[in-house]
Amino acid sequence: MVFSGKEAPRFTSPYNNPLVVEMKIASAIIRRILIGIGSSIDIITWDCLKKLTHPGRDIIPLKVNPTKMICLPIRFGDKLKSRNLEVDFLVIDVPMAYNVILRRPNLHKVKAVIAPYLLQLQFEADDGSIGEMHGDQQTAWECYLVNIRPLIERTKEQGPDGSSQADKRIRARPATMVVEALVIHTFILAEPSRPRPEAAGDVEQVSLEEERLECIVQLGRGMTALDRQSLLSLLQEYKDVFAFGLEEMLGITPTVMEH
Repeated sequence: MVFSGKEAPRFTSPYNNPLVVEMKIASAIIRRILIGIGSSIDIITWDCLKKLTHPGRDIIPLKVNPTKMICLPIRFGDKLKSRNLEVDFLVIDVPMAYNVILRRPNLHKVKAVIAPYLLQLQFEADDGSIGEMHGDQQTAWECYLVNIRPLIERTKEQGPDGSSQADKRIRARPATMVVEALVIHTFILAEPSRPRPEAAGDVEQVSLEEERLECIVQLGRGMTALDRQSLLSLLQEYKDVFAFGLEEMLGITPTVMEH
């Protein structure tokens, strides 16, 4: 694989764009595909999936969020030099600048080599030859503008006409830089507060260590003697997992929690 560097002059400089490409997924050519190397999860948005035809491809519900998964065929490269794969995508139903995010495992499968400066990706095609894909700087910039848009309504820097200075700066850019279909609306990520679960029925307090009275757990009185003894034996066997005092919470960096 050879990167000549001849592609660099076609870009608008200076730039530090991610690699955003287009490729065939299922029945269509999909734009705004982010090539990422930092995670092992492949993602497709629900809005994008709804526009594809995928006969015989069932959407599998999951018990955890994201709630769905689907296996789709994808094609790296063009018809002349391509690599075809089956990819398990997590389906997410949240606003996102990218239609698809391809991650590390599938890049390994195609033996991909990425040149970030050239916004170029080379891969091993099905016939063993070397294929290549080029990033779209314009699309990458459009996605960047979407990502930096605030997720809450602006209340500061309001002008006389009610618009913010930040909005005016964005509108002052060339019209081709912002795609209306990419604009996302305000949404709230925080989950509503939930009441703390409480034990149902009567409970009894049981000590896991006779020498340490603070090592207390609660067991329901409604269980049978056999179940009680089995559960108590299990808790006593793995009592070192529990932290009954601050002195037992070792190794937690202050960036995570500090009292």
